[in-house]
Amino acid sequence: MYQSAEFISLYAKTQRFSLGRPRAFTVSKDSNYVYFLRAISESDPTLALFSFSIDSQKTELLIDPNLLLNPKEVGIPQAELARRERMRELGVGITSYQLDDLGENICFALQGMLFIYQVQSHDFIKFSEVSGVVDPKISPDSKFVAAVIDDGITLFNLTDLSVRRLLSPTEASISYGLANFIAAEEFSRISGFWWSPDSQQLLIEKVDLSAVSEIYLADPTDPTKPPRTHRYPFAGGNNPISSLVLLSLHGMAKDLKFLSEEFEYLINAGFKSKDEIFLTLLNREQNHLQVKIYDLAGEKERVYFTQQEEPWVEIYQPLPKFYEDQFVYLTGEEHQKIVLNGKELANQNFEVRSILEVTDQTITALVSVEPQNLAIVELAKTKEISWITPADSYVSGIKQKDTLLIAEHSAKKWQPEFKVLKGNDSFQIENLAASPAFAPNISIEYLKDTDLYAALIAPSNYQNEKLPVVLSPYSGPHAQRVLNSATGFMTEQFLAEQGFLVVVIDSRGTPGRGKDFAQAIKTNWASKVLADQMNALTELAAQETANFDLTQVGIKGWSFGGYLAAYAVLQRSDFFKAAIAGAPVTDWRWYDTAYAERYLGQVSKNHDAYEENSLINKVENLESPLLLIHGLADDNVLAMHSLRLSSALFAKAKSHNFISLSGVSHITGGDSTVENLLKIEVDFFNQHLKN
Repeated sequence: MYQSAEFISLYAKTQRFSLGRPRAFTVSKDSNYVYFLRAISESDPTLALFSFSIDSQKTELLIDPNLLLNPKEVGIPQAELARRERMRELGVGITSYQLDDLGENICFALQGMLFIYQVQSHDFIKFSEVSGVVDPKISPDSKFVAAVIDDGITLFNLTDLSVRRLLSPTEASISYGLANFIAAEEFSRISGFWWSPDSQQLLIEKVDLSAVSEIYLADPTDPTKPPRTHRYPFAGGNNPISSLVLLSLHGMAKDLKFLSEEFEYLINAGFKSKDEIFLTLLNREQNHLQVKIYDLAGEKERVYFTQQEEPWVEIYQPLPKFYEDQFVYLTGEEHQKIVLNGKELANQNFEVRSILEVTDQTITALVSVEPQNLAIVELAKTKEISWITPADSYVSGIKQKDTLLIAEHSAKKWQPEFKVLKGNDSFQIENLAASPAFAPNISIEYLKDTDLYAALIAPSNYQNEKLPVVLSPYSGPHAQRVLNSATGFMTEQFLAEQGFLVVVIDSRGTPGRGKDFAQAIKTNWASKVLADQMNALTELAAQETANFDLTQVGIKGWSFGGYLAAYAVLQRSDFFKAAIAGAPVTDWRWYDTAYAERYLGQVSKNHDAYEENSLINKVENLESPLLLIHGLADDNVLAMHSLRLSSALFAKAKSHNFISLSGVSHITGGDSTVENLLKIEVDFFNQHLKN
């Protein structure tokens, strides 16, 4: 039996205790309404659109997708499914929406059909004869909606309700308006077209996949089903080729031939004004970024901004960015700092994480004094910094004029609280999500000798008894886990309730601590990250904050965390007595170009680095139990990674276990899958770490 056994089914049924939690907030331009998505109820996971009126302080259900279509039925376009995979989106119903600039219309796609909700009349405009709609966007003048359909661009006229096809691909390897795989997966850009400010033109990304390796994702449980083709840019191979097309509302398309081979990655683009577009470009080596301005009338381009840094330029979407005439980007060695119009703002004794709003006078930003915290500050050109939330808080938010929406997290509470601040008034938006029955017992520790931070999760009724240890890291680039928020430690707390001390450590290479810390893993990340995990755990145990049994240490992780877990047990079975590796990369030559090459360099020039960081050539060292788990439909970390590692282990007669998840992608969903994986995890560590 499990301690707090009810957690397992509730965790699965409530989608990790997220059902009922508001998300995807938008503040209207007049600052009178806050719109957000939330599951309709605990029994119905369908995401619906709600509004919160600041004047009346009331929440209203605006759009129930169940009254429009059955959102659980099949019909979502493949391009939308791929887009959601890049966004790690598992929701059903309305998963994204757009409020127009005038605050009059809200557009969204449901089951590939376009809906326009008219805010004042509460009526819908529905284009029922058109299907396959992906990423619809309302024009600034609210007269049109453009969307991707069948890899091309379709225009919807909201005045006369006409529909016109503006641009269609001529080859199967071409798409228009969709962000390519690398842009979406590695550079956090999930859209591929932009409206002009005057609503007369569209800037469209054209993606040519013809030179990218074609792979096939099959379902072994149904051999009669044809495999799904997918273009995957393996490290050292060809990338998608992106270019831009300027498209008028009359269907006149003009290729903009100014993307050079030197800059292979299109990080961002858009209109600076109705007469100028901007492009943010990055070279293949990722150490040279440029922002170019293209004059549409004169058909001339100029380099507006360049950033050259070794070993790579850090990307912070959507920065660098123009906020009208304000140009903002982040840079810095010890801390990432705001640079406004070429001048670094003063008194930035913190790490800037993101920008919430830029005006002529102020910049509102999320910052960290300590990496586990996130606070909101307001920086001005001529005034001192104003702290909107305390430096030791952990918050996220959005800002629109004088209205600020804040999500407040705590290591003492499972669920965040959502507050709307306007002037001196504060209002709360209800979070209906359930919480685990047990209390969080989480402490954040700074480890001076290793200069690392760790989260220690002990049983809620812990009395300092000696317990086996499970490390639960991600510890890879661009993802931080040691945060002052209990929400991210629910499964770790459940595992602790079973009689373990669970530890999460952010090694070198993780964000939040400046460029030098993030880039310390260049070319040899695996051994550095593993050393950090072991040294930090040893230092934490020496502090006697808990009674660690360091003779019984396990490790688990997913994706990069899965790679680290497998690497740990292959390299140091003397230290790690059991490991669970979920969806691990096992050889970085089989992962994508932008990620693998950023940290290990070009395959042709850095063969030794790829060999050193591979798992396939380290199988002889395995002496402890290893459980591999991989979804066979994973189009990010392909199932070949675990299958080839398993084959290499078998060839050396190294016993291990392998669970293949049919139909499961890189993000695990489905009640039974989530529930059973949690049971298997607990059973595995109970078996191998408790004598």
